[in-house]
Amino acid sequence: MSSGNFGERFFFNREPGWHGLGKVSDKPTSASDAFEGMSPFDIKLMPVSVDIGRGYVATDYQSITRTPVPDDPRHRVFGLVKSQYVILPPAELCKIYDEVVGQPIETMGSINKGITFFFTVELPSVSIKGDEVRQFIVICPTYDGNTALPVIVCSVRVVCENTLMVAKSQAKVSYRIIHKAGVAEEFRKTIDHVYREGINRALAQKETFERMSSTRLTIKQVTKILEKVYRMPDEPEAYRISGVTLNQLKCHQRNIEKVETSRVNALSLFLGEGTGLNDAACAGNAWGLYNAICEWENYKRYRSIESRGTQILMGKRAKTMGKAYAILGDKKYISSINV
Repeated sequence: MSSGNFGERFFFNREPGWHGLGKVSDKPTSASDAFEGMSPFDIKLMPVSVDIGRGYVATDYQSITRTPVPDDPRHRVFGLVKSQYVILPPAELCKIYDEVVGQPIETMGSINKGITFFFTVELPSVSIKGDEVRQFIVICPTYDGNTALPVIVCSVRVVCENTLMVAKSQAKVSYRIIHKAGVAEEFRKTIDHVYREGINRALAQKETFERMSSTRLTIKQVTKILEKVYRMPDEPEAYRISGVTLNQLKCHQRNIEKVETSRVNALSLFLGEGTGLNDAACAGNAWGLYNAICEWENYKRYRSIESRGTQILMGKRAKTMGKAYAILGDKKYISSINV
């Protein structure tokens, strides 16, 4: 694990994480109890003042500060925000979740000195011809002052532990709560809605996945779909005076190589190198290609475990998987590809 970790502040229900850190419980555990059991910490907004030489003067800013803990006995400032900014510290998030939903959590953790906190709640799992997919709600605030509070629904294919993200345009699976007055009540309403709707959504998701599993693909269709998912970058635009610079051309070439690499690797995974992609549920169909793309996006090279997780849930990787889901779930488009 990287130096960005925050001690062993992880909790797992029944099974330990791959890194072996944190606590494992074989009993149903509330969010608040899990948080208290993994060496809790607090995030506070503190007023910011400046030294003008004749003393300190108050400003219109606050610092997002993690207070000292035994294994890191200093204040950690994660960001500066305006006075109207409001946060929900981890303990308060857990308390609201327990009051509103009250279901045991599945995992919890904190990384990067506490700047990112997360916990997950399991929804009903589904089976696609024996291929099990678990579904989760993920609450994962980053206390940097630059991001809203996300509440995300995602799926995980059990056989390979790939996270599967669907297209936001086709299902309300992602919510962003703005850090302002009323944020606690907004989170309360959102988590209640997402949990109730998530149970219904699990059944609808099963229908889409099963339709993918029944949609056979030719190599020509697979090639066309990968070209659509991984589009070649547009040509660089010339600057007004200097035209297209050498640096732009080098960057453009690197982007082309990344696209080509993604296409080749996703195809190789689809053709049998992917985990469990020779199984009856996946072999030669749209469900298999979607999982091949997701496996590539989940496990290709990355700078750190923290950036990988963020990109899978909220960044470019999530968008790519969502795009693949939208294309492969569109039977009309697939049938329109000349074979």
